[in-house]
Amino acid sequence: MTGITRNPWNVVKTPGGSSAGAAASIAAGVTPFGLGTDGGGSIRIPSSLTGLVGLKGQFGRVPVWPTSATPTLAHVGPMARNVQDAALLFTAIAGYDARDPSSVSEPVPNVLAACHSSVAGMRLAWSPTLGYAEPDEEVVAICEKSALTLQDMGCSVEKVDRFFEEDPAPLWTAEFYAGVGTRLRETLKNKREILDPAVSDILDLALSQTMRDYYDSVFARHAFYRDALKKFDEFDAVLSPVLPVSSLDCGLNMPARLTHRTLVSWVYYTYPFNLLGFPCGTLCAGLASDGMPVGLQIACGPHGESDVIRLAAALEAAHSPGYNHVAASSPEPPEMDARGL
Repeated sequence: MTGITRNPWNVVKTPGGSSAGAAASIAAGVTPFGLGTDGGGSIRIPSSLTGLVGLKGQFGRVPVWPTSATPTLAHVGPMARNVQDAALLFTAIAGYDARDPSSVSEPVPNVLAACHSSVAGMRLAWSPTLGYAEPDEEVVAICEKSALTLQDMGCSVEKVDRFFEEDPAPLWTAEFYAGVGTRLRETLKNKREILDPAVSDILDLALSQTMRDYYDSVFARHAFYRDALKKFDEFDAVLSPVLPVSSLDCGLNMPARLTHRTLVSWVYYTYPFNLLGFPCGTLCAGLASDGMPVGLQIACGPHGESDVIRLAAALEAAHSPGYNHVAASSPEPPEMDARGL
């Protein structure tokens, strides 16, 4: 038992998950960078909440071994305090590995060179909701201001309210939790009490689907992929918030106003790109009125990691120095018991 992982920006807030420990360590300056595992947003969510740069590469670009519990969704990628460090770590971990049947065999993109590449001429979509999200107005305003700075660098930025026709959360849930539920079937049956109740309830739902239900979602996922490809024929990247809120208190699974969503679907913006397998990055767009960082997501089409990095590096350079470092005025830690709770 290690207690609650807390956000270095404000210790009453969560750093998000599931790569919470790595994010907190990096944001606090304990480690220069780290790895996140992202099946639905677990690189980008903690990076957003702690003001870091996170990169989820093309599916299979960073090989995964041993096999993940969610082998068709899981990505491994870097989290760091700046774009170049994230690019450096990505270069070190990416590459072909025959033990992962999804591993990409083509050469790894030169993302370090992309840190210094021009973004002029890029066609960008700015989508505040992707078509279905319910973000705070302040989050949208901060991300939009950041996205529009790319116009000054020669990009075209078009607002696209409906980037996706429908929320793909049911497709993601069917795939992710069926895999995790299968791995944890015996635990669900015999040691249910050791699982988070919010997780075990979703696992029950996923495991109750029939084979036909599951393959209906598989084919719907392929249709979703084909529709998304058409969007990325029009645009080199889509920019959006990472999260609908700037922060979340420790101990909460989701914001109070979004309890009609599930443990993951309240996030809205991240899981579509796990279903697609397309590369995504996040960096800090600015600070909200609660003093917490707000993440901007950059998503590109297949094998577009270099475009993600050059856009992130351009935005990083445009922001004031020090914007993505831990605030010096974080409040004093609350009283805790002997377990750190």
